[in-house]
Amino acid sequence: MRNFVRINKTPHVSERMVIIMCVAVPGKIIEINGDTAKVDVMNNICDVNIKLVSVKLGDYVLMHAGCVLEVLTRDAAEEILEIFGELEGEVYENTQTD
Repeated sequence: MRNFVRINKTPHVSERMVIIMCVAVPGKIIEINGDTAKVDVMNNICDVNIKLVSVKLGDYVLMHAGCVLEVLTRDAAEEILEIFGELEGEVYENTQTD
């Protein structure tokens, strides 16, 4: 999982501030073991707690802080990942011009 870093320049602050935000990310359930599961998140395998929702193998889920919060459709998961890709591109562009 990646943290997106945004660098802000504001008139009243002379140095750059780095803001790191924590977001929920989509992934795919690839293994279930009781109350935990392995989730493929952008080709990273994470162990997560699944006590809050009912999931099955192959489900797309939204996870945050080690817990699955919601089951998603594949289309919704792909849309979120596309948005993350766009944000990552913007962050990269902004760091190259500063």
